[in-house]
Amino acid sequence: MAQLRKMIKESFLSEVLSISGGTLAGLFLASNVMQSLLEDFPGLLIMVPGFLGLRGNILGAVSARVGTGLHMGLIEPKITLKGDTATNFVASLFLSMFVNTLIGALAYFASVLLGVNAVLWKLIVVGALSGALASMIVGPFTIMLTILVFRKGIDPDSVMGPLVTSVGDITAVICLFLVAILVV
Repeated sequence: MAQLRKMIKESFLSEVLSISGGTLAGLFLASNVMQSLLEDFPGLLIMVPGFLGLRGNILGAVSARVGTGLHMGLIEPKITLKGDTATNFVASLFLSMFVNTLIGALAYFASVLLGVNAVLWKLIVVGALSGALASMIVGPFTIMLTILVFRKGIDPDSVMGPLVTSVGDITAVICLFLVAILVV
């Protein structure tokens, strides 16, 4: 019973932060500046759900791998981007770029099917660059926070998924906006 209480206590705050982060990302998407961009570049709106979901999926897996490595003693609880942590980060960066490029291409084809004005190369470039930028920011943060949480005696598996999703949503929306402004 004590372990159940500990798990609920650890998870509750991260879930509240996750909901708050998702709400902030949504508010940014609903802002006048973002609405104007989406009106000028409507294919971008088709990218948003897949783009946002991807950050939590990829970096949540990185957090889980680092957490497992910490629990098994394969990764020392030192904040560093060397060895297994570096390998996980680089793999997540390449995976993010590849899948976001694919999301850009799929958004183009969906735009064509829906009769929405879109340019293939723009959607691919926005997907790849904003995905890489968001992963370069959130990836090291994820690894660092996973290690810090572990050091505090908290199970990273209980808290990191929602935290990575929340931070990833906010960062991804901002990166998507910045890269789209440059490309459009």
